[in-house]
Formats: sequence, structure tokens, C-alpha cells
Amino acid sequence: MRARTIGAILGVLGVLVIAVPVGGQEADDTIFIAKDDEQPSNAEIAARLSEGTFATADRVVLARDDDFADALAAGVLQQDAPRHLVSRDGMQPRVAERLGELAPQEVVLLGGEAALPAAIADDLTDRGYAVSRREGPSRFETAVAIAERDAPDATAAILVRAFPAADSTDPTRRSPTASRPAAWPRRTAGRSCSPRPSS
Repeated sequence: MRARTIGAILGVLGVLVIAVPVGGQEADDTIFIAKDDEQPSNAEIAARLSEGTFATADRVVLARDDDFADALAAGVLQQDAPRHLVSRDGMQPRVAERLGELAPQEVVLLGGEAALPAAIADDLTDRGYAVSRREGPSRFETAVAIAERDAPDATAAILVRAFPAADSTDPTRRSPTASRPAAWPRRTAGRSCSPRPSS
């Protein structure tokens, strides 16, 4: 697989994207995910990133497409697994098509059933995928669960915002300081640690 670094024109969209070389190798080209006059959905952007960086994958990560926290915490999984975004109402055809192309053995759902309902897991199982979850009572515990399971030997972690900025009208907008190497675990932090049913 060729190493690529992702060049995404996403400033207006405010969509969660982590730009890192695939497999930790040196970047050798750039992929432009969206044109200036385009406004693709979050799920479509994630699919384009996947197409530009993975031909096949043993594992795929799925997160909800309307809230960034669980997807943000899962960068440590994305060193060798593309992340796709899905609606809480069900998996979009575009995502299902991409999963068929990637042919993963396992699909990891980020967050509990309040974030990605059981119907999504059942759909994936019916399609023949092994399904697992990284989850906790809130987005904070979900981030901890990811770090503990997928980066147990990490010696450093990065704390990032757990909720959109107070002046943001886009719930998918993340902290501009949140990008970091995919091999580092990330945990979320916020002013309030009260569990929220959204993830």
C-alpha cells in the first residue's frame, strides 16, 4: 500500500479529519478530498479518505456522522483501519459499498447503542462482518476504553475538547488543536463530566 498524506479542503465544512501518513511511512503524494465548490456529507468525505488511503483492510472503524467525540478519540485505531461515518438511523449505501470493497474481517463500532444503535450492529452481522464495540457510559469513558484496549502500552496521551465550542453552530466541529499522530491515544475532556446519551 502506498503511503499517502491527506490534503483535504475542509475549512468551511469543519469536519473531523486527521491527516497522517498511512502506516507511518513517508508521504509520497497528496489527495484532495473536496473541491472549493463542493459540500459533501461527512460520510462522503470519510469514504473518499478511505478510498484514497486503503485498498483493503482487515478492520474498519465506524463512528456516528453527527458528533465528533467518539471518532476523535479513535485515531489510535486508524493506523491500519479506515474510519467511516454513519447515521444513527442506519448505514448509508455509500458506506455499505465501501465496506464491500475493503472486505474487512472486523468492524469496530465507536460508542454505545445511544451513539450507534443495535440495528447497525445487526445489519453488519447480517452482512457477514464480525462486530465489536469500544464504548462507555459517556464519551469520556468511551475514549478511555479505546485507549486502554488499543494503546495499552502508550506512554503519552493528548487531551482534547469533548464538546463543540460554545460559539460553534456545527456539532461536528472539532478543536483546531486536536490533530495528532495516529499512534498516540487521545482522551477527551470537558467542563462537565456528566454522562451524555449521545455517545
